[in-house]
Amino acid sequence: MNTKIRTLAALTAGTVVTVTMLSGPAFAAGEPTESTFSSAEIGAIKAASDPDPFTAKEIDEARAESATKDKRLGIAGGVGTLDVPPPPPASSYLADNHVAQAYSNYCGPATARMTLLHQGKNYSQATLAGRFGITPNNGGTSWDAMLSALKNLSGVGYAGEFLAYSPSAADKASYKSRLQVDISHYRDSIAGNVWEVPNGPHLTGHPNKEIFHWVNIRGYKESGRYSQVQDPATSVWSGVPANSPVDSDKLVVMMGGRGYQW
Repeated sequence: MNTKIRTLAALTAGTVVTVTMLSGPAFAAGEPTESTFSSAEIGAIKAASDPDPFTAKEIDEARAESATKDKRLGIAGGVGTLDVPPPPPASSYLADNHVAQAYSNYCGPATARMTLLHQGKNYSQATLAGRFGITPNNGGTSWDAMLSALKNLSGVGYAGEFLAYSPSAADKASYKSRLQVDISHYRDSIAGNVWEVPNGPHLTGHPNKEIFHWVNIRGYKESGRYSQVQDPATSVWSGVPANSPVDSDKLVVMMGGRGYQW
């Protein structure tokens, strides 16, 4: 994958809504949110307003990397060159190791810390922020910086999966297959890069505005229908739960235009 560094907008309580025609009232704190737009409409909004889109070459390279990992792990018809995992149980969870982000823009370091802790690797938010090239309340964690940290610090073969602005049914199915195998068999958690738009689906407790954000995904239930999300933004908005089950299809829509690292 191209190592071009792209810095995403920081998560802050004052994030500017870039699609002003869609601005609306804030959702009630702690209340799950429902989208007033279809996945296709949300995708169109993102495509029209992406501040730094990935190139087709970058997307193709990352998807090829994920497809290679699928084959290696025996997912979706892969040959399982490592070992073929047994059928996953209906639910599985890794340890609750929630970390609140230390500063408004430290969702990346907090997510990386949680993800690495699941491999027994203990890195502070400050150390990870230094690796990511950000300082308190200044800068955001890039996709490439996160993936590099997970690949090089975890001892696990992480791959990045970019998602279309409007993820397909196949994208949702692939995510759920990878989620179940990663969590139940390999005991690895996932770093999700969400992009919430006004009046689209939001994580619980997030205000109704445009937000770029990193979260840790540490489990699932109902055979992947719901993902267990650890949200580091508990220190930013009072209504954000440390852990919550999120409909996986909606989570994939929220990650559309960015993706997840697994």
